[in-house]
Amino acid sequence: MLNLTDWVHLSLRPDTPLLRDKLAKGYPHALLVFDRETVLNLPEIALLPYNTKAWRSRSAYIPVTDPQAKADLLRQQAETKHFPSLEVLVHYGLSLALLTRIVLASERERSLVTETLAACEVSCQYSLETDAALLRLPEAYAPTTELALREYFSACRSAGQLLPPPNIPFD
Repeated sequence: MLNLTDWVHLSLRPDTPLLRDKLAKGYPHALLVFDRETVLNLPEIALLPYNTKAWRSRSAYIPVTDPQAKADLLRQQAETKHFPSLEVLVHYGLSLALLTRIVLASERERSLVTETLAACEVSCQYSLETDAALLRLPEAYAPTTELALREYFSACRSAGQLLPPPNIPFD
């Protein structure tokens, strides 16, 4: 409805209201960390002041593409902490070559991924880390889909290959 389907949506920081809500509901996440400056200097970049789930007026979802307006918006967010859900939009795609690391919520989740990749002989050139502080996990983080994910990763290891993702609730 907002004509934003051809864009990859990124956040400049991991602690967004949307991610905080998802983690509080127990939905595990992997945080893909990209090189900020390189991404912001890509040719087809826009900024969006609000996450689209906020459903403000349609005019709030017009991507900001003017270089000066983008610089002003980034400066305003850094100085005032307004726009906690500011998104960086990359038009049509984003190369994983700009990825610097992958952060998982818990050591248990990181181990599941690492063991599964090894069993399936899938090499991962990115650092797989746990960093609860970076993700700002709720004090009582408890993944609601943990059993389904463990079964999925086990099935992948048994098959020796990555299988289609499991059907789990995501909100």
